[in-house]
Amino acid sequence: MKKYATLILTMVIGLSPIYSQNSNFVTSSGASKAVNDLTNLNYPIALDPIGGAINNNVLIAKYSSNISATTRAALRNDVAHIVQVDTCMCSIPIERWIFPNGIDLNEKRKYARERPELESVDFEHYVYYEDWENRGASQNFSKLTHLPNQSSGDLTIAILDSGVDFEHPDLSDYIWSNNTETTLGFNGGDDDSNCLVDDMIGWDFVNDDNNPMDDHGHGTHVAGIIAEGLPECSNIKIMPLKTHDQNGYGTTFSIVCALYYAAQKGAKVANASWGYYGEESILIRNAIEFFTNTNDALFINSAGNEGVDISIEPHYPSSWTIDPMIVVGAINYENELWSDSNISPIHVDIMAYGVDIRSTLPSWYGVTHGIKTGTSMAAPIVSAACSNLFNSLPTVNNLETKHHLLLEAIFVPDLVGTNFVDGKFPFKDTNIKLKLFLEGPFDSGTNNMNDNIRTLGFIPILSPYDNSTSVVSSVLATTGSLAPVDWIKIEIQSMCGTTVYNKSCLVTRNGTVIQGDGSQDIKLPILEGHYDLIIRHRNHLDIVSDSKLLLEHTGISYDFSDASSPLNLGGTSAMRVEGSSLLMLSGDANQDGVVNAFDKNLFWAIQNGTTGYLEADFNLDGTVNAIDKNQYWTPNNSKISLAP
Repeated sequence: MKKYATLILTMVIGLSPIYSQNSNFVTSSGASKAVNDLTNLNYPIALDPIGGAINNNVLIAKYSSNISATTRAALRNDVAHIVQVDTCMCSIPIERWIFPNGIDLNEKRKYARERPELESVDFEHYVYYEDWENRGASQNFSKLTHLPNQSSGDLTIAILDSGVDFEHPDLSDYIWSNNTETTLGFNGGDDDSNCLVDDMIGWDFVNDDNNPMDDHGHGTHVAGIIAEGLPECSNIKIMPLKTHDQNGYGTTFSIVCALYYAAQKGAKVANASWGYYGEESILIRNAIEFFTNTNDALFINSAGNEGVDISIEPHYPSSWTIDPMIVVGAINYENELWSDSNISPIHVDIMAYGVDIRSTLPSWYGVTHGIKTGTSMAAPIVSAACSNLFNSLPTVNNLETKHHLLLEAIFVPDLVGTNFVDGKFPFKDTNIKLKLFLEGPFDSGTNNMNDNIRTLGFIPILSPYDNSTSVVSSVLATTGSLAPVDWIKIEIQSMCGTTVYNKSCLVTRNGTVIQGDGSQDIKLPILEGHYDLIIRHRNHLDIVSDSKLLLEHTGISYDFSDASSPLNLGGTSAMRVEGSSLLMLSGDANQDGVVNAFDKNLFWAIQNGTTGYLEADFNLDGTVNAIDKNQYWTPNNSKISLAP
C-alpha cells in the first residue's frame, strides 16, 4: 500500500494481547484454529473482545467525507505513536495505522472512535479460508512487465483471494484487462489516476504491486471453478485481486481496498471464499455495501468450514444480513450436506457442490489441476451462475438476479431449508417439446411416418450416437401415432458455435420427439440463454432452428415440421415441403452435410440388397434397394445442410 513518511519510534515493547486471557471470551473453534495457526507462523497477533485474531499493532480508519489532508495529519498527530500510514488508492479515505508493539491498541481505537473526523475505526482482523493444502510454499513473484493479450469483458467477476495464475492455459482467456491503464501500456505511470501504477489486470493488495499472481493455490482453484461455469463466448472476465498471502491470510485492509477497487472498475460480481470469527468489522461491511450499491452488484461469500450454525456462532461476512449478498454452503455429489459446512436457516442462502472439486492450480504446483474441498469451492459455482444470469437477463437488478437464482435452484428439503445450485449447469433442466418429420418414412396420406424398422426389430436398444442412451422395451412396443420411428440426436450450440450439450432421443410417427423412457419433455441441463437448436439423423441432412432460441427454464416448444411456421425458415435447404409439412431430406449416408456421389457409391452401392439398420436405408423400410436411390438419393443429390 502507499506509505506516508512518519516518525519512527526507537522503543519497541514486547508483543502482548489487547485483552487478558482471563477476559470473558466467546471464542469459536474457528477462531481458535486461526489463532493457533497464526501464532505458529509468527504473525503479530492479539485477540479482539470475543477472541478473534487481529494484528496487535494496527488500526484501520475511515475518514468522514471531505476531510482535508491537513486535518488528517493533525488527527493522526493527536492519536499519537503512529509509525507508518498506508493507503489504498488516492480517492479512498481509508488509512492503515501501524503502531509499535506493546501499544494499548484498545485505548487508541476508543479515542479515535470519538473523533468526528472519522467515520469508523476497526481492528485489523485476519481473514482466512480453511485450505491448508501445500501450506508454506514460498514463492517470489516480481511486478508485471507483460500483459496477456486480453480486453475488458462485458461483465467482470472480481476474485478476492490469494491471486490467480493468470498465465494458466485454462484461465488466460478469461483474465480482465484495465483498458484505462493499458492505453499507454507498461509505462511506469498511473494512467487511470488511482495511485496504482500499471494495474493492468488487477492488483496485489498484499505486496502492493501490480502482479496478482497466486502464491498459495486457493485463488487459482477458485478461478478455475468460475471459468468452468462460464459458457464460451460469454465475454465474462475474471479480475484477480490478491487479498491473501502465501499462507492463506488476508486482512481487513486488503479486503476493504480490494472491494473499493472492484467497485471503481465496474465488477458486477465479487467472489469471497473466506471469512473470520470475531468482532464485527464495520469497515468490511461498509465496503461490501459500497461495492454492491455502486455497480448494482452481488457479493458471493462462502459460509465457512467449521460445521457450525453461524446464526449462533457468527462468521463474517456470512453472518451479516446484506440483501445483495449470497452465502453459500457445501454439499457432496449425493446432494448431502458436507459435514464441515457451516449452516444457518437464516444466513445460508444456497448450497453448491464443494466436495472433491477438481480445478486449476498454479504452475508452481507441478500439476495443472487438483482437488480441493470446502465452501470455498462451492461459492465460485454460484458466482459463475450469477454472472451468467446477469448476462442473460441484462435488464434485472442485483436483487432480482439473486431472487431468480434462488427461485430456479433445485429445492432439497433436507438441506437446512435451503436450495442448491448444480455444478457447471446451475439451474433446473430446460424442457423442450420438439416435433419433426423425416423424409423417407413420411406418409402423406396419414401425415405420419411409417415405423417399419421398429416392427422389424431393427431399432437398436442403445443410441447409435453415443452408445449409452437406451430405450426401454415398453417404448419400443408402443403402436399408433407415438410408435418410435428411429433415433435422432439433439444438439445445442452456444452463441459462438460451440456444442454445449447433445442428447440422443427418438422421433415417433407423428413427429413427436421423446426420450428413451417415453417422456415428451426433453430435459436439457443448460444455462439460460440464446442457442442454436440442431437435429441430426444418421442418413438425413441436419437441420437448425431459424434463429438462436432463447432457452429459458420455463420451457419452450419448437416445431420443425410445420411448413407455415416462421420458426422453420432456417435449414430449409435441408428440408422439403410436402403439403403443410416440412421433411428432413434423406440421402446423406456419411453425414458430411452434403448429398452427393459418396453417399451412393460408398454406402448405397455396397448395401444394396441388404436388410437391417443401415445408413443407406433412406426410407427406413429395413431394406436398401433401388427405391432408396431413385426416389430419395437422386432428387436430393447436391442438397446441403445449413446446420453448423
